[in-house]
Amino acid sequence: MYVDAPVIGSIAYQGRGMELSELLMWQSKLYAFDDRSGIVYELLLENNNASSTSQKGMKIEWATIFGNDMFIGSFGKEFTMEEGGKILSEDNMLVVKISEATDRLERFDWTNTYEKIRAAVNALSPGYIIHEAVLYRQSSEEWYFLPRRISTELYNVRNDTFKGANKIIILDKHQQTRVVTIPFGSKCKMRGFSSAKFVPGFKEKLIIALRSVENEETAIFQTYLSIFSINGEILLDEVLVSDKYKFEGIEFIM
Repeated sequence: MYVDAPVIGSIAYQGRGMELSELLMWQSKLYAFDDRSGIVYELLLENNNASSTSQKGMKIEWATIFGNDMFIGSFGKEFTMEEGGKILSEDNMLVVKISEATDRLERFDWTNTYEKIRAAVNALSPGYIIHEAVLYRQSSEEWYFLPRRISTELYNVRNDTFKGANKIIILDKHQQTRVVTIPFGSKCKMRGFSSAKFVPGFKEKLIIALRSVENEETAIFQTYLSIFSINGEILLDEVLVSDKYKFEGIEFIM
C-alpha cells in the first residue's frame, strides 16, 4: 500500500523544520528525525500527527538499532565554510544512544570512529565523508556505513554534488575495517546513499537502500531504490522511485 500524506509538526528552528532525514522502527513505534531542529518524532500513522520526544539542536542524519537501544548520529563531517578550510563546529561527530530500558540519553564522541571510516577509503583530511545511512549488524557485531559522499579533496559546496558514493565501509568489533563496492549499473557521481535497512528474513545478509540526487542549483531531486547483498552482489539494480523528491528514510513496518 502506498500512502502520500503530509506529516505535520509545530516546531521550527530559524523558520525551518520537519526536514525529516531517516525512518526507524523501535519498540514497535515508527520514528522520524528532523535534521534541522534535532527533534525525534514518533509518527502516529492513525492520524498523521506527530509528537516530539528528544533533545534540541542535533543535526540527525541516521539511526539504527544496537541491541535493544536506539543509536542516532549526524553526518560525521566537521561543519566548515562553503569552500572548506575553516572549521566552524565539530558537533556533527556526536552519536546519541537512547536506552530501551530507561529512555535515558547518552552522548558519545565518535571522532575516532569516523576517522577510521575515512581512512578506509583514503578520505582523511582534507578529504571527508558525509553519512546519512548507518546500520548495526547484530549477528556479526559490525557497523555498516553506506556514505552519501566520499571525497579525497577539500570540501567545496559545488564539487560536493559530484562526490556520490557506492561503497559499504564495515567496522568490526575489533575496530578493523573493510570496504565493499556496489557495482551499480549507473556511474552517476551525483547519487549517494540516503537511507538503508537490512531486509527482514535474510539473516542480515541483504540490504535495501536509497540513493538520491539533490542539486539545488539545477533543481534536480531524484531517489533510486536497490537491493544488494552485504558482499556487494546486486539483486535489484537501481530503480527510479521519484524524479521530484529526495527521500531520506526507508523502513519495514511489521
